[in-house]
Amino acid sequence: RAKKLYLSHGFTITRSLLCYQIKKEMLEGTSSVQLQKQENISIPSGDCNPSWQNSDACISRGGFTAYDIVHDSVKRGVICFNPAKGSIAQIYIEPQYRRQRFAKQAIISAKTCTETPTLGILNVSSDCEGINGVLTHMGFSLLLTQSEMVYTL
Repeated sequence: RAKKLYLSHGFTITRSLLCYQIKKEMLEGTSSVQLQKQENISIPSGDCNPSWQNSDACISRGGFTAYDIVHDSVKRGVICFNPAKGSIAQIYIEPQYRRQRFAKQAIISAKTCTETPTLGILNVSSDCEGINGVLTHMGFSLLLTQSEMVYTL
């Protein structure tokens, strides 16, 4: 109902956002990556733009911590999550290291650093096939979809 109301008042949908969750006990596999805590959150821009809730400015104020994803002493990417809430805000894998399971391994490693029985990732753009495929393949359940909307003045 709210979506129809916004649309009737001139808002337009800019993209669909997907929200996922998994019980940590359901995460299978091992990880050969180390998560090295960053002093300051520094996440490169990638192919998928984060929603405003997962933007660098918001996550730096929201109890999130960024970790370098390191394998064989080489940084392969970054994962940012809130250990107290089990909420992943962003995952970035360097282009030359994609499709080598580093995102999956980082998520598996993150489960040991969180205090909740579940892991979740909110507001993943539906057109970001890579991360949506990883999450689906790992067994994450789609909790809900949302729409990002704008109103042009």
